[in-house]
Amino acid sequence: LGGPTDTVAVACVPVVTPHDVQLDVILVVDEHPATDEARQMLVRYATQMFEDARQDCLDLRVAVVNAQRDNLGAFCTGEAASDDRFLGLHELSEFQACLREPRGAGQPQGGAAHGLTQGMQAVNRHLPRAEAPDRIRPGAQLWVMYVSHRAAAEVEDAGCGGDPGCIQGVVQPSVDLLSGWSNPEAEARVYALVSDEEHCGQTGEPSAGYLELSERVEGETWP
Repeated sequence: LGGPTDTVAVACVPVVTPHDVQLDVILVVDEHPATDEARQMLVRYATQMFEDARQDCLDLRVAVVNAQRDNLGAFCTGEAASDDRFLGLHELSEFQACLREPRGAGQPQGGAAHGLTQGMQAVNRHLPRAEAPDRIRPGAQLWVMYVSHRAAAEVEDAGCGGDPGCIQGVVQPSVDLLSGWSNPEAEARVYALVSDEEHCGQTGEPSAGYLELSERVEGETWP
């Protein structure tokens, strides 16, 4: 899957996959206005992404959640809809609607973005693996992608500032889960689509938490 060529770096995933591979992708998307441009770029890129998947015989499913932890990892399935299942290649418009407004029918995000918590909730909610629309498939590769222009609220709540040890402690439960250490069925590749710019009210490094997670679990980061 190749990525967009717009000026804001969002997603360029240089992956080579054999035919008929199953791929389940969960996007944890910060609804803060600072991510509006990134989300609109993903909306534009979605058409190319789905077409590439068809041409490459990639059995792709996608799911979107916002970073509101009270939504408990339930998947958006369209405009103001949260039927809590993966979307297939025939549901491009629904996927694009979820990128625009990741909450679906769930609660709006508000000021804090607990993306680390939501990522774990989204994975755990859709296990054990099974051949079902609301489950991660047994034979599928799992990717978890975080889209944010701010530090994870969990890092802010812990008062880490720029302390690397504190941040590593905050992300450790996510590392344990997505590395497959605490649950082998949750093993995933992690991608962080983030900003390197500071935002008002933020302490510590921009995108702290997501950067460290992507570095410790197989995946990549796009600043």
